Amino acid sequence: MAVKVDTPDLSDLLPNPRVAARYRVTSRTVDRWERQPGLNFPKPTRINHRKYYRIADLEIWERSRA
Repeated sequence: MAVKVDTPDLSDLLPNPRVAARYRVTSRTVDRWERQPGLNFPKPTRINHRKYYRIADLEIWERSRA
């Protein structure tokens, strides 16, 4: 019997450095945003100890800040 494992669609994910470039900040700033509760920055998906963010979540966050 095959076991189905949910794996994220990597085309929908941006790694932390690309998120930082998107907002013209450093990766450390993105990490700080994630830890700041009032900012409501999207939570990352971790794959092999690396952080990836869903593009759809980032777009929702952007609209909420406009």
